[in-house]
Amino acid sequence: MLSGGLFSRYFLDTGIATTPAWNALQLAGTDAFAAAARACVDEFRAASDPNEAVTEQRLIFPVLKLLGWDLLPQQGTERREDIPDLPLAADRPHRRGA
Repeated sequence: MLSGGLFSRYFLDTGIATTPAWNALQLAGTDAFAAAARACVDEFRAASDPNEAVTEQRLIFPVLKLLGWDLLPQQGTERREDIPDLPLAADRPHRRGA
């Protein structure tokens, strides 16, 4: 078992390939995603000494968009409270004000 992990190493390396969800994946789609994600990683690596904002703009946001997430703007508040850096919605009807 991986330390603090949800799945065993065997499952992640081998067992997952026997699950119906894994077998239902369209490999052409995953190959296209992998290529696009690699391009995001390469662009991120080209940044010299990236900070949080650069990491978000060049790596995190593009990969989340590739995965189909709708990125929502951060919601401001007048009170001092913890708010998420980036609210996510899987589809547009969940957007505030939509």
